Amino acid sequence: MLNLILKGTNACNLRCGYCSLGEKKQVEMLGVSDMSKALSWFLEYARKKNQRRVQIILHGGEPFLVPAEQYRFCFQELQEKYKDVEICYSAQTNGYELSEDYVELIRDYKIRIGVSLDGGKEVHDRQRKGICGEGTYEKVIGNIHMLKDNSIPVSVLMVITQYHQKMDFQFFDFLAREKIPVK
Repeated sequence: MLNLILKGTNACNLRCGYCSLGEKKQVEMLGVSDMSKALSWFLEYARKKNQRRVQIILHGGEPFLVPAEQYRFCFQELQEKYKDVEICYSAQTNGYELSEDYVELIRDYKIRIGVSLDGGKEVHDRQRKGICGEGTYEKVIGNIHMLKDNSIPVSVLMVITQYHQKMDFQFFDFLAREKIPVK
């Protein structure tokens, strides 16, 4: 199966302590036309290679800073134009901003969701801060619950740092109780 990592933007709404990209001096976002062209190019290549199943991974920066209606427009266009190719969608998000429009998009296109959550409140808030330096755990865990409440499966991706070595493993017990798989 061919995979495309679609970076719709390099913008991010968090300021994680370990971010290798640093402060973004210039934020870029693909417009609908460029996104549509990139996706069509990928699907044309898949067709040429006789690939009948592909995966498109929404990534970033933070992929959910791109307007949901932009993805919806592009995905609908692909669905109409490439009926002979099964398109599987997934997204890796920090889970900080999830509007109802996004929940609807995720549900409609069966987008598999991976949320970056670095541990319990103490660990996560130490590493993943908002733009103003605030902790983000409560909002992210709330959005994970919102996804689950909408019958949307979610998994967690963690960045493990030296700080984790000082912690016990109770966070993994929490994820097991919540039935949230860890990538």
